[in-house]
Amino acid sequence: MSDIEKIAPMMNYYVTNVFPAFLIVASIIISYINYIVSSKFAVRFSINVKQHEGIAYFSFPRNFMISMAGLLLLSFLLQLLNI
Repeated sequence: MSDIEKIAPMMNYYVTNVFPAFLIVASIIISYINYIVSSKFAVRFSINVKQHEGIAYFSFPRNFMISMAGLLLLSFLLQLLNI
C-alpha cells in the first residue's frame, strides 16, 4: 500500500502532462507518414499533389482565433466569479 502512495503522484504527472504530449507528437508523426505514403501513391496514379510548404506557412483560420479569444475571456470571467 505504501508503494501505491509513492507512485500515485508520479502516475498523475504522467497522465496529465506526458501522455497528452505523447499523443500530439504521435499524431504529428503519423500525419506526416500518411502524407508521404499518399503522395507516393498519387504520383503512381498520375495525380498532382501539392508539395508540403512547411510550418512557416501555417496559420489558423480567423474564426478559430476569435473562438479561442472568446474561450479565454469566458474562462477568465468564470474564474473571477468563482464558478
